[in-house]
Parts: sequence; C-alpha cells; structure tokens
Amino acid sequence: MSPYAVDVAGELHVAADVTNAITAASRDQLGLFVESETDDAIRAVANTLDRVAIDAAGGQGTGIRAGGDTAALQLRFSGTQPGPPTSGFHEMGMLYLDNQADLFLCKQDGDPGVWKYLD
Repeated sequence: MSPYAVDVAGELHVAADVTNAITAASRDQLGLFVESETDDAIRAVANTLDRVAIDAAGGQGTGIRAGGDTAALQLRFSGTQPGPPTSGFHEMGMLYLDNQADLFLCKQDGDPGVWKYLD
C-alpha cells in the first residue's frame, strides 16, 4: 500500500508508522510551502507523551519566523490550574501559559523544573 494518497477533493494524505511523514529540504528556497485560504495551513499533532508536534531548527539562521495581521503568535492554555506546572519533567526554555493567561518560562530542567513568571 502506498504511504500517501490523493483523494477526490485533491487533498494529499500522508501516513508514516515509524519515520517522518513529510521531509522537505531546499538549498536556495523554501523546503515546504503550504497555503490555505479557508482553514489552517498546517496542523501538527503529537499524540504520544514527550513528543513534539513541530521541531524547527534554523542552523545558523532563524528557527521560526511568524507574522500575522492579528498577531504573530498565539499560545493556547497549557493546563487547567493557575500557575506553572507542579509535576512532570520540563526542560529549560519551555513556555507555559496557564488558565489565567499568565506566562511562565522554565529556567532549569527538572521535575517540575524551575519556573519564572513573565510579567
């Protein structure tokens, strides 16, 4: 069975059981370009604990560049309780938006890590 299929609506469906579903690379231009006029252009979901939905590394350049007329970036609530996480392993550099829209930065790896409120 093919790892990809194009349905009657022209949508491309890609599945991978053990490796990357899509890998894109380019030396001079964009490795992957996705455009949508009616819905999310890209939606990524990691359904396994301790997995990352999107991993972007810029090498000697920029890892992620975002822009938008309404906002450059929107974070979703990370939990159901106010304050930073109180359990689970977290890594330095993680951002956490609690249910009160307060933002915290993990300053040190650990369980639960050391968190700083970003005022």
